[in-house]
Amino acid sequence: MNIPNGNGHHQINIVNASHSQPSQLSPSNIPRRDLLDGGENYKAICVPLYKAITTNDFEAAKFILDKRPELVQFSITESGETIIHVAVLGKSCLFVKYLMSLMTKKDLELLNGNGETTLCLVARTGNVEIAKTLVEKNEGLIDIPNSQGKMPFQVAALYGRHDMVEYLYSSSQKMNGQFWTHQNRSSVFENCVEANLFDVAFQIVSDLPELAINRSVLRSLARKTHACLPIKRYPLYEVIYF
Repeated sequence: MNIPNGNGHHQINIVNASHSQPSQLSPSNIPRRDLLDGGENYKAICVPLYKAITTNDFEAAKFILDKRPELVQFSITESGETIIHVAVLGKSCLFVKYLMSLMTKKDLELLNGNGETTLCLVARTGNVEIAKTLVEKNEGLIDIPNSQGKMPFQVAALYGRHDMVEYLYSSSQKMNGQFWTHQNRSSVFENCVEANLFDVAFQIVSDLPELAINRSVLRSLARKTHACLPIKRYPLYEVIYF
């Protein structure tokens, strides 16, 4: 079947991946790796899908997925990314929504080879529109940590993604879910201060005053002589003490 790719046409055959052996199924949070043997399935499915997504040739990707929607559950790269792991790193929220229409909530919880959900990846890039789309489909993504034990909110704070941090803080019930501990709450608070996200840090310590007893944050603030203006606006020194 010929698929337009912007430079003419290329030939691909959509081959059925093997589904005959239940033993090939992966654990529930790990994508299936049936296509990654380097054989015809890899060449006919993984390569063109990856190329279509990374070059924004969504017509070609949609052509394949309309015939094989179950491919959203498969890794298409050696590093374990599914189609949506690749897609969320782009900027097309519309294509992400299309992929999600083929997925269950459980499919969205699949991890890539680095142990990250799609929301963890988006938290790093700071694309709030895509993050909202993912959370609307599956709110549970907010409380799924990466392989290092960091929630998406923590990842966003580490990378200094202000708008993402604001969104995920409100969406995480102000870090009151069952997966949150005093230690990781305190870690996020420190990350916000270190990234100069003083408005969010002030909101956190106002909502969770027990985090105010934090010597690490005071030391961090003492090093930020350039941050006098935001500190005056959000007077963290007044609420953080030894």
